[in-house]
Amino acid sequence: MAPLLLHVDLACPWSWLAALALERAAQRLDRPIEVCPVRSTDLRERAPVQSPVRRRTEREDLLRRASLLRTRIKPPDRPGEHENRAMRALAAAPEALRWPLTKALLQARWRNGERLNPATLSAQLEAVGAPAELADADEAPLIRCAEQARARGVFAVPTVTAGDALYYGSDRIDVMERDLGGSPPSLPEHDGDTLPVDVHFDFADPESLLISVEVERLCGRGIRWRPASSASLQAALGDRDARPEAWVRADLLRQAEEAGLPIDLDAPSCRTQLALRAVLLAGWDDDMGRVLIHHLLHARWVGGQDLADPDVLAGLADEAGFDGAALVQAAQAEAGRDALRDANEAALAAGLFRLPTLVVAGQRFVGSDRLEDAARACRIRNDVVTIGGR
Repeated sequence: MAPLLLHVDLACPWSWLAALALERAAQRLDRPIEVCPVRSTDLRERAPVQSPVRRRTEREDLLRRASLLRTRIKPPDRPGEHENRAMRALAAAPEALRWPLTKALLQARWRNGERLNPATLSAQLEAVGAPAELADADEAPLIRCAEQARARGVFAVPTVTAGDALYYGSDRIDVMERDLGGSPPSLPEHDGDTLPVDVHFDFADPESLLISVEVERLCGRGIRWRPASSASLQAALGDRDARPEAWVRADLLRQAEEAGLPIDLDAPSCRTQLALRAVLLAGWDDDMGRVLIHHLLHARWVGGQDLADPDVLAGLADEAGFDGAALVQAAQAEAGRDALRDANEAALAAGLFRLPTLVVAGQRFVGSDRLEDAARACRIRNDVVTIGGR
């Protein structure tokens, strides 16, 4: 069977989680694993812009994902020369030793909290039967690995490639396994009481539609929709998504296909403030308001309709059972502007940096790919807590 190629950076704690999840998937698929060590800094032209809110949220996500994989993790710190030396050794290692050496070094660094100093590196080299002289390897093999990774289209780590397919992030390994004909463990529908789930969303984000079609099945009926403006969050915090647009698009289309949604990502862009004001005034947290939200999300991302057009918006509101003309007129007035401003301030106060975000008992789950994690968190009788299998 063709190998699964893991692109990994020892200085990245997500690489430890990816290695754990990939090992379990590879066992189920009966596939070997190969490793391409590559420094994150060798893949990007510039560092991503991240607000303190985003860094805090992503650290919480890291620790939560580690718990779901039944491991522990030492909070990340700045990489240093020790990590670079270990990366050079890994790149220079014979292919047959790279995977066991990767596991040993990642476990030492991120599970045991050890610095990859010369003593630790020497001990791990000895443990896997690798030549001691690898500790003094030069940069050339590591530079070649970075060039090979870029040629495959890798833009960040951890990334797994299987043939021509590329899976970025430890949370895409289940996707890879399904694509290769496997059956990773899945989360069943809820069958008991659940905690309330706040879904903070904007019609401008196609991920909001992806969440809307699955959230009640996975999280129960206690869904509270919270409209806000993605543009306002970005303007307030200054965050910039470093993921390539082509990858984001392909990932959205993949999620839409899995959900059976004929999503239209080529629809002309439109401002969503008017639609957000309308649902805020329509009683967005009652049954009719939820109907309107679902209707507008489908109209925008399946029908390609322009929610900034007052006539279009009024017609859609009519179809959802409202007096569309009156609702749009109110949304255009001061009350609509005040309602959206208050909603944006509430989103910032809740510690959000991107939409959609699901919030369960103070925990933030960012993006449609964290829906199942939010579902685990909201289940009061939480029988299914692990991911990636045992």
